[in-house]
Amino acid sequence: MDRICPGRHFGLAAVYINVASALHVFDFSPPVDVHGREIRIEPRMPGTDEPKTLGVQSSRVPSAPSSFEVPGDLDA
Repeated sequence: MDRICPGRHFGLAAVYINVASALHVFDFSPPVDVHGREIRIEPRMPGTDEPKTLGVQSSRVPSAPSSFEVPGDLDA
């Protein structure tokens, strides 16, 4: 009988909620140069044994100022 990680569902759910939270709060777009033009993104993979991508950049701006407000009065 193979052993399986008992926390795998929790770990996957934690990844999903963090990605969903980032996508909700930020607008992701390609980076821009000093003239305001979008820079073409060409990701390069260093090799099959190394999972990191090289040269991938993006601009992250809050989608709305209210995204960072905490609802309710926390001082009470």
